[in-house]
Amino acid sequence: MIGSRRDVIQWLQNQKHDMFEVREYSPKRSLTANDYYWKTLTELAQVLHCTTAYLHNRFLRECAPPATMGGQVVYTFLPDTAQAMHEAEESTTFHIKPTSQIRPGKNGIDYRAYIVLKGSSEFNSKEMGALIDRAVEACKDCEIAPPPTAIIQATLEKMARKEERAKG
Repeated sequence: MIGSRRDVIQWLQNQKHDMFEVREYSPKRSLTANDYYWKTLTELAQVLHCTTAYLHNRFLRECAPPATMGGQVVYTFLPDTAQAMHEAEESTTFHIKPTSQIRPGKNGIDYRAYIVLKGSSEFNSKEMGALIDRAVEACKDCEIAPPPTAIIQATLEKMARKEERAKG
């Protein structure tokens, strides 16, 4: 539940549960969402026999908004080679999306324009949700179950330990 103090209090009064976790709202994605995404990505990468970096970059290319500076989309040019493409697909430090724009270089090598993408660590909750949805969709396409039960179980166990400590 996200809302004003009054909205949250009214919502809480209408709930049947006795225990809640209250946190300050953050527009950024939560660590729990990030954990879930990477666990899902790891399981998917194992099934597809590829790296998590490769899958992460593929999903970012589909879901991530472009990085901007001064309200303008950021572009970069890289050699239009298989090696450069492979390095971009496996990168963990930058995330880029190829465009169809190619320029001839002075050294005889063509250069492709890439859109620089916003990294998932900067995502808000909505953007992270879209990325998670894409990973879950890929799991379903591969006929594997995404890992929600493991995360839910871990969360429930953590809550139970907190409750036990609170009881003394």
